[in-house]
Amino acid sequence: MLFRVYFFLAINLITKHHECKFFFFTYLIVFKLYFVGIRQEQSRKEDGNRSIADKIKCRLHDLQKAIENNLGRWAWELLQNAKDSISDEADRDVCVQIELNNDSVIFKHNGSFFTELDIRGLINQISSKEVEEGEQTRNTGRFGTGFLTTHMLSRKVRVSSIVKTLDDKLYSFNFLLDREGKTTAELAPKVEMAWIGFQESTQEVDSDYDENKFNTSFCYLFITIFHVFINVSYVEGSNIL
Repeated sequence: MLFRVYFFLAINLITKHHECKFFFFTYLIVFKLYFVGIRQEQSRKEDGNRSIADKIKCRLHDLQKAIENNLGRWAWELLQNAKDSISDEADRDVCVQIELNNDSVIFKHNGSFFTELDIRGLINQISSKEVEEGEQTRNTGRFGTGFLTTHMLSRKVRVSSIVKTLDDKLYSFNFLLDREGKTTAELAPKVEMAWIGFQESTQEVDSDYDENKFNTSFCYLFITIFHVFINVSYVEGSNIL
């Protein structure tokens, strides 16, 4: 209340002088346009997240309907992603580790780092068909819609790895990718939370970075022993491992 009194007193004082009045109202217009721009940008971001969430919801729904055909695909997708990470390095091999725990499955590999495009594909579920011309690479789309089949293990996965930025700097990251939710409204905020989690977790990697270590891991959380048994049985039956 006191602020309003001071505000109106300031307006009365300023408007008594024409030059001050001009600058004051110019400032108000710029101030208003600035916040209108912020609101429009926020609206665009929310629209984008809803579109991404709707795509994820529909794809997961389709996978769930054919769950018996998709249970074993998680291992193939993760193995393929590990292999694709070194697709531009002809003389390099990749090793993987799979840890089966009481409430989680952890898949690790010592392949190459993520690119910024990989991060976009992972969080926004961008397929190779959705990538702009000029951004295509040999492993484009490896974290697209096919990667969603790994959520047959769990809708929550903690992703840890290294990303190489466009200015050739390396950053470690560790964030939660949460796909739990039956509606677009439930999933959309989690797309934004994944981006926030990624950005807040990044730390520049120092000179002792060893590319042969198991720097990349996908930890599928909150799954039961029975769930692990069923999924692993399908993997063994399909001769993937």
